[in-house]
Amino acid sequence: MSDFKQVNEFRKDLIKSLAYWCFSPLGILILMFIFDRPDCLNKIQVIDIALILLFSLLGLECISKVYKISLEIDKEKHHDNY
Repeated sequence: MSDFKQVNEFRKDLIKSLAYWCFSPLGILILMFIFDRPDCLNKIQVIDIALILLFSLLGLECISKVYKISLEIDKEKHHDNY
């Protein structure tokens, strides 16, 4: 059973890293908009915004998956204590 917990911990860390990677384009866009608004508006096109939103949604899905894995791990820990 301990191997299963280790695999879930690894999956959780891997998916969490993927979520951070998916959110990074959104973070870059926000920083560009804050610090260089006119240049940002000239460079960013609609397709870029659509791709950034797509990546952000994938990041949210990854975070949701990590949350579900964490709940499973917590259930197992709680179940093992009884």
